[in-house]
Amino acid sequence: MTDNAGDQAILNLINAYPILFDKGDIEGVVSLFADDATVRIIPDPGFFPSELNGKEAIREAYLRRAKEVADGEWRRHLQLSAVVKHAAPGSAMVTSTFASLGRDTTGALVPLNTGIYEDEVAQEGDEWLIRSRTIRLDVASAEDGDGPVEVSADGDDLESEISREIGYQLPHAVAEYTKVDPAMFSAYREFRSELLDTGTLPRRLKLLMAISILTATKQGEAMDMYASIARQEGATPAEIREALRVGILFSGGPGIAAAASVAVKYGSDVDS
Repeated sequence: MTDNAGDQAILNLINAYPILFDKGDIEGVVSLFADDATVRIIPDPGFFPSELNGKEAIREAYLRRAKEVADGEWRRHLQLSAVVKHAAPGSAMVTSTFASLGRDTTGALVPLNTGIYEDEVAQEGDEWLIRSRTIRLDVASAEDGDGPVEVSADGDDLESEISREIGYQLPHAVAEYTKVDPAMFSAYREFRSELLDTGTLPRRLKLLMAISILTATKQGEAMDMYASIARQEGATPAEIREALRVGILFSGGPGIAAAASVAVKYGSDVDS
């Protein structure tokens, strides 16, 4: 049975995030997260470390980011549509869309970033808190002050080849790295292809093995990448779930938290 009051409390939690951030109330933003919460951004635009673990890390990173935004152009963050799915009593997964706006040199409003929030929320006492947040950007912003940079996967360069293989745009820093040392990336891809594409086990099974290992080591961003490739190679949602289960066997609760967004995105029998 759906708890309408609970759903409204969850939506209030999610909607409070952009309001508090735009007010500069970072302590208010941090209060929305559980003590052991995690935050990550895909692709990595260089705002934060690749993953924030715990309230203190979140506070430090958000204080730094708020100062950067305050010192730059005007910003407005918009929370758009949201869907709540109850996983178990006292917990839920929330998928929502967002947009951030700024002003161009003419003063007109322009989108700086759009994307999706994937949140695991949990009830602690009388309140709901965010346990994990994955921010999936449609556009990765550069940190050089030149505005948003959209990484295209339509070209024939190394960056585009890798983007097509993994199923989404490379993080900005990694995309730039492909230009700095293309020989390393080419050699690594050849070695990776030798391991995955030859031998007795089919590529699909090796990708599922990789997902299990990455779950056990709680490598969220890499888990997402390999799950995306595995689905492209024909892995079923049930196979993704089983690969995650094996990894959770060796990582326990932290593995569950790391696997949550991948399970919802790639392991659901019904497309969200």
